[in-house]
Amino acid sequence: PISTVSVLYWREKKREEKRGERRKKRENLNFRGKKKIVIIMSHTILMYQPTSKLSSRTFSDFESLELCMQGMCRMFEMRLKNDRPSTADITYDVADLFNFLDSFEDFSLLRYNQDKKGYEPYGIGWIKNTLYNHLKVQTQ
Repeated sequence: PISTVSVLYWREKKREEKRGERRKKRENLNFRGKKKIVIIMSHTILMYQPTSKLSSRTFSDFESLELCMQGMCRMFEMRLKNDRPSTADITYDVADLFNFLDSFEDFSLLRYNQDKKGYEPYGIGWIKNTLYNHLKVQTQ
């Protein structure tokens, strides 16, 4: 049989959950009542293989997808600096960046999904699309 104490416990637990949900909703609103943009940090592992040698496989991990996109751009910019050490200013087009990514033997990433409690794999097509959108936001 269910005791009065356990019924009261579950009622209080439900009330606390509702309070928490209301608090979360308030936290996601700014002072004018408009919705704030909340960036969810999802751990991302970038895996790449520059040459056909299996020993060239490596990875980099990032706290978020945005940091991963910035890391890929930085990696390309470092390559450009090494190729053109006398050039002070480095400029490039998205096509140049995509050609750089295509020059790798393998390029993929794993992104942590909070809902599934695991990592989801993404290929070069998805990476290019996401990188393009990231750069588009950066230029605005």
